[in-house]
Amino acid sequence: MKPSEVCKSAGLKSLAELSEFSGESVQTLNNWYKGEPRRFELVLKGVLFEKSMKNLALATITKKCVMNCGPSESDNRTKSELKLTCDDCDTDT
Repeated sequence: MKPSEVCKSAGLKSLAELSEFSGESVQTLNNWYKGEPRRFELVLKGVLFEKSMKNLALATITKKCVMNCGPSESDNRTKSELKLTCDDCDTDT
């Protein structure tokens, strides 16, 4: 598997996106993939973690549930049907 394919399978758009988020050049990332696979893996995991934390922070600021456990505009479940809710879920609707 190529480094770009690894990035895509992990949820990134491309190796270029990994480069952009990590601050490392595409060539350096390619070199690490071939010669230092553990370093490449850690950089990829770090970028994925940072992206997920950014999304979580954004959801917290906007008070939108990222767990998809509470009601949404198109959710027609009743309060009693909502079994798993988090603090961000508004069950009063």
